[in-house]
Amino acid sequence: MKIDLLPIIDSKGSQLPIKCQVSVSDGDIDARSDVSGEVVNSSGTLEIKADVKAIIKSVCARCLKPVTETIEFKINDVVGEDGITLNGTVLDMGDVVRQNVFLNIPLKFICSEDCKGLCAGCGANLNTDKCSCGDEEIDERFAALKKLLD
Repeated sequence: MKIDLLPIIDSKGSQLPIKCQVSVSDGDIDARSDVSGEVVNSSGTLEIKADVKAIIKSVCARCLKPVTETIEFKINDVVGEDGITLNGTVLDMGDVVRQNVFLNIPLKFICSEDCKGLCAGCGANLNTDKCSCGDEEIDERFAALKKLLD
């Protein structure tokens, strides 16, 4: 969403409301964000103050199952800082929200805390299937340790 800030640029103390939805997609992450807030001219500085609720769709880092998670955060940015610029007098809220979504999402998504993931050998989903590779492969360097288990 693009917002023309011309009405508040020269009016200190004035504000412009923001209410929009922004979609973000990058790799295996899709996010739909609801944004509400305002842009305030505070002593000649344009400040963006907004609440964001984002629904993130991604995949589990362990088993690759689709995961949906909701995150909420606040945007408190200043136009002219952190790469937030105007195109003339127009602010692209899509860029601002995109930047903040990626700053606030978790490093990895997990479908559940007890997710067992995928077998590194055969690729079986250990939550639903049994591993088919068994214990046949033993690194020769650890063969002496295996004898201790017998």
